[in-house]
Amino acid sequence: MVIKDWLRTKTTRERDTMIKQARIARITVIFGCIMMVLACIILIIPPCFGYTTRYLTNLTDPGRPMLVQTYFLRDITETPYYELVITAQALSIIMAAISYTGIDTFLSFLVFHICAQLEILKERLLNLNSFKDFNTGLSFNIQDHLRLIRSIDVIDNTFNLMLLTLLVFFAMLFCLQGFLIVNIIDGTGENVSFMRVCWLVSILVNTFAHMCLYCVVGEVLIAKAEGIFYAVYNYAWYLRTPNEAKNLMLIMIRAEKPLYITAGRICPLTLSMFCSVSALNSLMCY
Repeated sequence: MVIKDWLRTKTTRERDTMIKQARIARITVIFGCIMMVLACIILIIPPCFGYTTRYLTNLTDPGRPMLVQTYFLRDITETPYYELVITAQALSIIMAAISYTGIDTFLSFLVFHICAQLEILKERLLNLNSFKDFNTGLSFNIQDHLRLIRSIDVIDNTFNLMLLTLLVFFAMLFCLQGFLIVNIIDGTGENVSFMRVCWLVSILVNTFAHMCLYCVVGEVLIAKAEGIFYAVYNYAWYLRTPNEAKNLMLIMIRAEKPLYITAGRICPLTLSMFCSVSALNSLMCY
């Protein structure tokens, strides 16, 4: 779909609209990658110089601490076992970061592309008079609208379970790490290193930003979809024949139903939902 939309013939204004949304998606990708790279650097680099980002225990950290806390079947503090294990953990962390950020930014890219197509459709509906035949132009726009609706359904079917899992993960992580950071600030935490505080804050900010990204993308999608409804409403339908006006009403009826991405088909991802979840998590932390 994305390739076809970029390759098909379009006006200069339509091309500029697509480029504008693509630039927003690119900025989102760059911002997400920078945040994840910083988190990986904080987790991987300092332990190599003896500055741990974890809470150390005698059970799982005999001698030289690892990047990730786990149990080992043998002594890995000796060379070259220590170097091999810490390299494997570093690679695993990097792969996990790439997977986490890649899926998020890919979802935002798809939704921003559809937002661009909805914006283009809105402009075409406002300028239906530019078509030589009204019914032909209206039929073309209706088919394009249905195509975009099906695309959103495909995206929602693909990502809704993942988004539900991430929403629950965000709520749990925000509560637990928020409570831990509050304890550290209050002075009740013991043996807390500066690097550990940096690590906790970076993870909290990363998770918060990615969850906010989902909700911002969902909010933008709803706004663009509502624009189709108002485009038909603002069109000079009263200058058309009764049959043509009725056909326009069909678009309004369908456009009145919002388009959104959901978390497990339970709740739409919007800024109001994000604020509600964040407020609830803050109350649970305190």
